[in-house]
Amino acid sequence: MDIGLQHTVELGNAMHAIHNQHVLFANKIDRANDVITQESIARDSLPRHSISFLQGFDQTMASLQAEHAKLKRLYQLALAQLDRAENAQASSATTDDLNSYVEDRVQARTAALAARAAELEHLAHTDHLTGLPNRRAFLQTAHAELARIQRNGQAACVLLGDIDHFKAFNDCCGHAAGDRVLQTVAMSLRRQVRAADTVARWGGEEMIILLPETDLLGGQKVAEKCRVAIQNCPLACSDQLTSLSMTFGVSMIHPSECIDVAIARADRALYAGKNAGRNRVVTA
Repeated sequence: MDIGLQHTVELGNAMHAIHNQHVLFANKIDRANDVITQESIARDSLPRHSISFLQGFDQTMASLQAEHAKLKRLYQLALAQLDRAENAQASSATTDDLNSYVEDRVQARTAALAARAAELEHLAHTDHLTGLPNRRAFLQTAHAELARIQRNGQAACVLLGDIDHFKAFNDCCGHAAGDRVLQTVAMSLRRQVRAADTVARWGGEEMIILLPETDLLGGQKVAEKCRVAIQNCPLACSDQLTSLSMTFGVSMIHPSECIDVAIARADRALYAGKNAGRNRVVTA
């Protein structure tokens, strides 16, 4: 049994016992007073033994009254202790409820803040137009991949692609159509790669792809697959269907170099492809 509850029960029992004694002595005093009231005899006219009896009775009655007063005080003290015990229990219950409420609120607030932090983290690393990872997110992933390459020596490739004649398409069909082109290209590229690969928007009309555990030949094949997929994505422009194309540069990521060097090499291969006529894949 809880200590507070046990204490309350004991106080209740004591209070009940004191109350019974209180009633008993009160009844005795009442009966004694009735006897005195009914016996309207002058004490001086009584025999000596009767006077002695009444004197003893007076002493007994005084003792009873004193005992009655003492029991009454104990009774009131027990009531006060019981009230304090009950208040303490109520206060404890209220405190527990409050602590539980506060804890629930803190947990809910912490979860809300964590969700908000995750949302902000997502926004900070996501291109709002295409839904792809942005440059910052890509570089974080690429640096982690480089660290893995340096540990186990496995190959990895980076593909840098640029939508051909995008500015002319924007000028002819408008920026809304240009946005649709970027969204269509992003969706198509994601469909051509594995779950372990990363497709990101590098900037403007440039997309970049990270291919873990892929050598230069494998990277070239993936780039060609992407090029063909984009070429087969017709879009409406000024009520006419138009075709898209992309040029890709492919580069290996070497363990001894930084990511920027590999990307710069892929960028040079990309512009070599642009100068060679666009809509092609060039390896570095």
